[in-house]
Amino acid sequence: MTLEPGKPHHRQVNLTCRIEQLPSGAQAFELPGVADQQATTLHVLARAGYSAAGFRGWRCLMSHPVPLIEMQIAFRFAGAQS
Repeated sequence: MTLEPGKPHHRQVNLTCRIEQLPSGAQAFELPGVADQQATTLHVLARAGYSAAGFRGWRCLMSHPVPLIEMQIAFRFAGAQS
């Protein structure tokens, strides 16, 4: 099936959301409304052999979940900040 340029299609869904860089330290592992998020994340990092101090993560919130077979994420960076 050939997709027509400029016409939306169910196989191509543009989901735009704001990405938040997580703070360093214990705050990076907290998630409001999820009591065991911090303990679970620390456990997973330890089992994978990663240091919690070196963890760097991002979080986003979408208005609804979309079931996807394949998902590609692209980031646009504004550039280096001093």
